[in-house]
Amino acid sequence: MTLVLSAAVRIRFPAAIESLLELGAPHPSFLSTRSSSTFLASARHVSCSRASVPMAVTYATARVIPTPANAYPVAVPHLRLMSTTWEALAGAAGWEGETVKPSNEKLPVFVVPSAPPKPVNDVEPLHGLDYRHIEPNKYRPFHNKAHVKMGISRMPRSEWIKIDQKYLERINRRKFLLQNEQQFCIGSNPDSRPAIEELYEEIMINQLPTRFPNMFSVKRSTFTNHVTGCRYSVDIRRLDETYMLNALAENVEEDFYFMCPDGDGEYRLQAYSSCFPQGLLSSSKMGLSVREIHQPVPGYESRLGNGVDKHFRRMEPGTFVGRLNWSIQTDGNELFRPLAKNTGDPDAPGTVANAAIQREIIDFDKTYLRCEHHTLTCLPKTKTIMFCVRSYLTPIKQIRGEGHGPALADACDTMPEKFGVYKRRPVWGDQLCGWLRDDTGNETIL
Repeated sequence: MTLVLSAAVRIRFPAAIESLLELGAPHPSFLSTRSSSTFLASARHVSCSRASVPMAVTYATARVIPTPANAYPVAVPHLRLMSTTWEALAGAAGWEGETVKPSNEKLPVFVVPSAPPKPVNDVEPLHGLDYRHIEPNKYRPFHNKAHVKMGISRMPRSEWIKIDQKYLERINRRKFLLQNEQQFCIGSNPDSRPAIEELYEEIMINQLPTRFPNMFSVKRSTFTNHVTGCRYSVDIRRLDETYMLNALAENVEEDFYFMCPDGDGEYRLQAYSSCFPQGLLSSSKMGLSVREIHQPVPGYESRLGNGVDKHFRRMEPGTFVGRLNWSIQTDGNELFRPLAKNTGDPDAPGTVANAAIQREIIDFDKTYLRCEHHTLTCLPKTKTIMFCVRSYLTPIKQIRGEGHGPALADACDTMPEKFGVYKRRPVWGDQLCGWLRDDTGNETIL
């Protein structure tokens, strides 16, 4: 077999090796066992940009040269490389390259291994899915009247990432926020890189192309979103943390919080990709434990703290659990609310703290039930607990129209006192609950 080149080229890993194999070269794992033979470098060579070391273009035989521990040698004894037309073969092989100066050096031949994506056997593909016809999930968690409880249940991995007919609209909104409010949307500490790499591989390489094969695909080192038309590199070792967090935020609606183990039994927030936070300035929570993050929540320490800590420590890699959280949003349908005053001070005297806001008139056209579906899973390699949040807004008029008004009003009334203040019930409670229970069709209850 003859491979022809007209110029020296720099090939991006792993396209070079994959293409060589497709053209008939022996597999690297086999070649790595060849400990001796002669090495002959040509006047043209290829550099492996990912490993930052050159790969020699050889003639008939090659000698294996000692390499770093995380690399394996690759010899290509059955390929002859000649200097003629590069363009014809480059397109056929799918190589990406740039011209470099010829070299007469005797160069080692090796690459850093990159295993191909493993089949995701526990993800059910949705072949032929048209997301434009998928209605958003209609979560109505207020029916159980549970407050300050974990309320978790197991869920299949297939349901980790959810997509519906509003996907493109919200992805475009997320892209706008990443361009204009990035300081609120992504952040990372130095120790978080292994966890970010692991989640990036799980979502971009494994989950999305497997679950939604007509929306996402991966070919060699490129991930393609066929809805937006955008492409992203999945050559992970060449990517920085900001790139990976941005790419995650631009392709899924879930917000991700990386709770990394600190070695002392605590899980701390070390990175986040969050475009739709609610009253949470994520950067201010970096490095905090689960308990410290939830310190403002009334009843968390006494009723949930120990249980959540135990659940985090006992989570097995590959398991997924879900829960629901809800609140009332009275100022429009914006999901991006990092600085929103969506919580009250449960320790302030009610008549003093809430006297002014109680006089506000609630506009039911701008009032929404905000539901958050929380997914927790443990990443197998880094043991990071991923806290994933998918947010939904449902107009409050739709809730009443469905006949759920009295149930929501009852759930609001049964909130413990301090928890109700935390949820800002004094702002909307009397007006909203009266309106939800009214069956006369009146649009205003004072």
